[in-house]
Amino acid sequence: MSDKITRWAVGVFGDSSQSGRWRAVQRLGAVAVFGDSTLDLREAVIDGDEIEISAVAIFGEVNIIVAPDSRVELSGVALF
Repeated sequence: MSDKITRWAVGVFGDSSQSGRWRAVQRLGAVAVFGDSTLDLREAVIDGDEIEISAVAIFGEVNIIVAPDSRVELSGVALF
C-alpha cells in the first residue's frame, strides 16, 4: 500500500461528505475543523482488499460509515 494519501475529505467551518457510488482509493484522509467530514463506504468501489483512512478532527467530527459485514481496525487519540 502506498504511503501517500491521494484523496481527501475536508470540512472547515462547514461539512464535507462523500457517499453513494464512488471510488475509494487505498489511502484516504478526512479532516474536520469546526465542521464535519463524512466518508460513507457502503456503496464505494474499493481499489484492492483494504483501505486505510487517516482522520483528524479539531472541534469537529469525522464519521466513517461501513457496511455491516465489514472488518474494521481502529486506533486513535481523543482530546477534549
